[in-house]
Amino acid sequence: MGACDDCPIGWSQARTSKDTCQICPDGEETKYPGESICKGCVVGKSSRSGETCEDCPIGWVRGAK
Repeated sequence: MGACDDCPIGWSQARTSKDTCQICPDGEETKYPGESICKGCVVGKSSRSGETCEDCPIGWVRGAK
């Protein structure tokens, strides 16, 4: 029997006994390895699938209308 590994940053797994991690969709992230839920980026930040949230570049916004 092999050891269990954390899902990497940008990936999650919310169920037990699974053998794969799920990539976080655009606009969501996990900040630490082993997190079970992807969370949305805060206003002014954005992410691409599997990456962490970063500041929007000058001239771009997220979450403001």
